[in-house]
Amino acid sequence: MSAQCRLRYVDRTDELRLFDWVNDPEIRLWSFSNALIERKEHAHWFANSIKDPKIIILIFEVNGLPAGMVRFERNNNVAVLNYLLDRGFWGHGYGSHMLELALLEIDCVWAGVDVLAMTLPGNIASIKSLQKVGFVVKEVTATRCECQRLHQSATGR
Repeated sequence: MSAQCRLRYVDRTDELRLFDWVNDPEIRLWSFSNALIERKEHAHWFANSIKDPKIIILIFEVNGLPAGMVRFERNNNVAVLNYLLDRGFWGHGYGSHMLELALLEIDCVWAGVDVLAMTLPGNIASIKSLQKVGFVVKEVTATRCECQRLHQSATGR
């Protein structure tokens, strides 16, 4: 990959970008809820999330341009992963690269946590990206696909 890719921690200036991303019609199609998120609801969520020590939100940049977001929410020894990629960056392998960088960061910040990700069973691109970075499909139902990555010492990576 010849592009310069990096992660940075979210800051207050990212609120509107995240709001726009999460309400993108293509993103909503692959979300558990297709309903648009109201601006006031998002502002409240964002303000609470950036000060919660159990939540880490990272912005993925490609050549200096914001290209995606990764969020981890920790509950004891498990971090639930949520992520999205700006649709302008779909189909170029950025999803798995973004996840790889995010997992390296989370292993440094919250060493020893397992990471759980859930997606719609039809979201093949997301499932493949997760598998590419070490997740295994744990359970598939009609409404969700649950993938898990065990912490490093358990996977031998």
